[in-house]
Amino acid sequence: MNNDYVESLLKSAIKEGVQDIYIIPRQERYDIYYRIEEERSMIDQIPFDSGAKVISHLKFVAGMMVGEKRRSQLATCDYQLDTGVVGLRLSTLCDCNHKESMVLRIMSLTKELMSKDDSSGVYNHYCLNDYIFTGDKHLSELKDVIKHNGIYVIMGEAGIGKTTLANLLLTEVKEHMVMTIEDSVEIRNDDFIQLVVNPAIGMTYDSLANLCCRYNSGYVFIGVTNTKEQLEAVKKAFYAGLTVVTTTNDSRLFEGIPHTGLLLERTPGNGRKVQLNKGGKL
Repeated sequence: MNNDYVESLLKSAIKEGVQDIYIIPRQERYDIYYRIEEERSMIDQIPFDSGAKVISHLKFVAGMMVGEKRRSQLATCDYQLDTGVVGLRLSTLCDCNHKESMVLRIMSLTKELMSKDDSSGVYNHYCLNDYIFTGDKHLSELKDVIKHNGIYVIMGEAGIGKTTLANLLLTEVKEHMVMTIEDSVEIRNDDFIQLVVNPAIGMTYDSLANLCCRYNSGYVFIGVTNTKEQLEAVKKAFYAGLTVVTTTNDSRLFEGIPHTGLLLERTPGNGRKVQLNKGGKL
């Protein structure tokens, strides 16, 4: 069941424009949910054993520790369907009853899985002109803003496209060296040097920030800044003269630190609006 069920689940999700797939344990079953924008709806219920096998299958494909259920895990992978490849971010969590849940984020699609109208090679849900400034100006103009040294902090609700926006903006300055530091690489880009945090082998935020400084990379993307450790990496890279782009769910971390804030909001028709604020508070 595992392979066939997952393939069917992903194909259906792609067709419907789903962003997240939730696999949630209940008493004797797993409930499967799709999330599209702010709407979450249950689309299936499967026996508990079947749900556990689906999670194990996905963990194996993503190179996660299949037998480890006590600790949360995060990974990305390219899942091969019979019609193309879908990029996924996988997150797992174990509850107080020792039951494991999983959330899949659909990150990218190869051209075989895209609509006939799209001629590009990989689709990451949005292009730069899908974002607009407050005042209806296309965000492509923002590429000139991030050419100035500074800290650029993208804020917004979960799933709104903060990482996507960061990657799109950094692609606009790829003539410079761009390095990324992330817990797991969400959007792969051959034009960047992409680094993954792994404290077990000494690849901490601090050590990777030092590496970016030694490389004098010009631009650094620190995937998320929600902790003091991540904030210290942002500051270290900036004080070394690098331009830093990051995302956060807690803008209070940046109080007192000079930065440019980009508040990302939804607009009618599944668009995105960006409020640009130099210097801090939004």
